[in-house]
Amino acid sequence: MKSTIRIFKIFHSNLPPLFPEETRDRMGRYLDKFEKKPTSLNDLEDVMVNFGYEAWPWNKAYREFFVNCEKRMGGHFLSSKSDLAINEALFAIQSDLRALTNQEILSTERANYLRRVEEYGKIAASVQKIISGLRQMAEAVSDHPVLADEIRSKVKGFEHSLCGIGPELDCLAVEKSPEFFEGRKAELNHLRGINNSVVINFEE
Repeated sequence: MKSTIRIFKIFHSNLPPLFPEETRDRMGRYLDKFEKKPTSLNDLEDVMVNFGYEAWPWNKAYREFFVNCEKRMGGHFLSSKSDLAINEALFAIQSDLRALTNQEILSTERANYLRRVEEYGKIAASVQKIISGLRQMAEAVSDHPVLADEIRSKVKGFEHSLCGIGPELDCLAVEKSPEFFEGRKAELNHLRGINNSVVINFEE
């Protein structure tokens, strides 16, 4: 629980520029609530996932602009920090790159950044729709409990990736999941048919 709250704090403190202040504040109130009076890990993760759907497009767009800035300026910053110890220099470079990325997003790259946020928002909406379908699929295959648990586990992994609890979200894996699990269901149904012995009455 405490480690997940720490992740929530990092998630909240690293929200990118221009992220809606109302949502940022609402997230902060939830964080304060869980720090003062923890309820359950599931409740905490559910709240983080809900914010994850909102924050993912912003974080994804920010990361894209940060990487572009790093490609352009990394060598310059490295040479300017060459007299520092390696770890200290790397930390300083990252801080400088974030500051420069923030400056560009708030000025010359503002329109492009917001356009990318909107584009990633459409992807997030598609991901949410697919995940909702996977949940329905898990309910529909209740006669295959192992498969239902497998689907729910995959859904949990995808959603955790939206808010920093899991690895980076793989949108292609999300897109291919319904087809994969439909195939798994077909295989299980086929095996069930094979295992059901057919009784033939030769006296009829």
